[in-house]
Amino acid sequence: MNELFQTCVTLLEQLADITNTTYEEINIYIFVIAMPLLVLMLTISNLILSLLLFKK
Repeated sequence: MNELFQTCVTLLEQLADITNTTYEEINIYIFVIAMPLLVLMLTISNLILSLLLFKK
């Protein structure tokens, strides 16, 4: 588990270097902005698909 964490940290640090931002900014973009939006979009799509399924 520790190796996975270190790999993720290294990946985020490299991404921060590539995008000329900081590690903290990358964390905010991913876990505060992108992840909640993705969860919201998937929840809405599941609701729509459920409504379409039960409508038939």
